[in-house]
Amino acid sequence: MGFLTSLSELFAERTYEILSRKSENEESREIATQLALFEKNHYERIKKAYELVLKLKEDKVETAKDLKPGGYIFEDKTKARYFFLDLPAEDPKRVVFSRDPPKK
Repeated sequence: MGFLTSLSELFAERTYEILSRKSENEESREIATQLALFEKNHYERIKKAYELVLKLKEDKVETAKDLKPGGYIFEDKTKARYFFLDLPAEDPKRVVFSRDPPKK
């Protein structure tokens, strides 16, 4: 499912890019450009979530409940957010800290 969803997002992005280039109406071009960007961002979020699921399956972690105590580092906020949606809100022992990466 993830693969096909990703393909549909890429197809939509490319379709909007072509529409943007071919459109004679400035407003239509602008809308198509915005939609292409939206689809690109959506594809990136889906890709990150899919990569996270694959990594968790590789590590035999099905849900956040399977985590052992300790600290966990995620490559980016999107993956962390998708994963920690599973954390039970009523469990006071689980805390999530997030920060932007340092600027180079």
